[in-house]
This record gives sequence, C-alpha cells and structure tokens, in this order.
Amino acid sequence: MRFWIKIILVLCFLWMCPGLTAETESGELCDLKTAAEKGDLGARAELILRLCNHQPHDYVEAAQLLMLNAKQGDSDSADMLGQLYRSGEGVTKNYAASVLWLKKAVDLGNVYAQYHIGLRYEGGEGVTQDFAEAYFWYVTSAALQFNDSFRALTMQRRDQIEKKLSPEQVIEVQNRSERWVEEFLKKHPR
Repeated sequence: MRFWIKIILVLCFLWMCPGLTAETESGELCDLKTAAEKGDLGARAELILRLCNHQPHDYVEAAQLLMLNAKQGDSDSADMLGQLYRSGEGVTKNYAASVLWLKKAVDLGNVYAQYHIGLRYEGGEGVTQDFAEAYFWYVTSAALQFNDSFRALTMQRRDQIEKKLSPEQVIEVQNRSERWVEEFLKKHPR
C-alpha cells in the first residue's frame, strides 16, 4: 500500500510541475538512480514510475529495481514483478516465475497478489488449472480487500468460478479460506 501512495504522490508532483526541462529531469534521474543504488526504496519507487511512464518505456530497468525492492521485502514490488513475468515486459515471459513472485507478495502481506494468483489458477498459467484453488484465492482476496472496487471485481470472479464447483467443494474451500485468513491476519495485522 505504501508503494502505491508513493507512486500517486510522484504522479501528482509530476503533473503539478510540467516545466521540468530535459536537463533538470536528467539530473533528477541521476540523483534518483544514485539513491536507488544505495537502497532507498522510495527512490526506487519513483524511478520505476518514471521508467514505466516516460517514452521510451524502460521495463528492463524497472524490473531490475522491482526485483531489488521485492528482495528487500516490498510486497507491492513482488506483485508488480509477478505481473511483468506474466506479460513479458522487462523480463522473459515466464508464468511459473510470475506465480512464484505473486506467492512471495502474498507472504509479504499483499492482498492484490491473492487475486492475481487466483487468475493464474483459473487460467492454468504457471500452475495446473484448478478452479477450486482459484476460488480459494478469490475468496481470501475478497475477505481481505479494503478497496471496494477491487473487492467487487474479486467477488465477481469468485462468483463465476463458484458455479464450476460442487457444493461440497465450495464449503471445503470456504472453511479452508477462513482458517487461512485468520493466520494471514495474525502475520499481517491491519
């Protein structure tokens, strides 16, 4: 969550300061790169944003910075890295690696990654297609979501997949999800 707040603040700053010249911006990028190399997660977040939003996009460098942040425990970076491995932007497309990074993001407390893992199980991307497992991830994500529009999207996917399961499977997954959410909240209190 903190990562996204930083990104929004950077976007607001860039929107309010359109007069940056190429010279000023290149100097700022140098400063950002220096701070990022020293391990400043905020500098990396701002640099990732600039690399992805300016022409030409530099997803390769963005992916490298996301990797550094994820390895330092940033759940949003791990989730975004999982998305890049799915799309093949900045890294070689690799569905299995996508799932690994998404699971790391979940382990770090990211609830959006739970939804993204559900999509992988639903589509059989990087994992064996498993509607019960997709349903599990959608149920847990919906239970933990604090963003109303994302919760609605998650619940829509959950409801579509539920139709593909037997009533027994639905009850079994819901019980498993309740236990999982309880453990998750112990590790990642709100």
